[in-house]
Amino acid sequence: MNDLVNHPPHYAKHPSGIECIEITELLPFTLGNAFKYAWRAGNKFDTVEDWRKARWYLTRLEENLPDYLYNAMFNPPTSLVAVIDRDVIRVVQHEEDNTKRLIMYHISAAFTEYNKLFEHVERAIELIEEKLNELGYAPDEEKTDKQADWVSIVQASSQN
Repeated sequence: MNDLVNHPPHYAKHPSGIECIEITELLPFTLGNAFKYAWRAGNKFDTVEDWRKARWYLTRLEENLPDYLYNAMFNPPTSLVAVIDRDVIRVVQHEEDNTKRLIMYHISAAFTEYNKLFEHVERAIELIEEKLNELGYAPDEEKTDKQADWVSIVQASSQN
């Protein structure tokens, strides 16, 4: 019998033996949700919708980047980084879809390699858009002015 409250199969039945929440509860909210939707894409309801939701959370993170840059959560302790890295490696090793593997890696790396947050978020969004195109969905490619502003600010700060 499936326990849809405590151990929903679309989050719990993974060959790695890891449940989605074991990783997402360690990540900041937007990254955790993006990871959750990437995890369940293809396992629950509408795959396109799950990829769109993952992209939405990553885009929201980009739009609110200044808040995150100064948030203590983006300087995680080494022990937390080690746990996330260990578990994500176990999960992605069991993913058959290489693109999904890369998306999950970049989402988690946006937190564990916080000094490269922007690069990982951008790459995850690009990969999700490729996935959506494969599925026949043509995502809106336009970036907001706020996103474009933060792109230049973050790129300038990373050169220092």
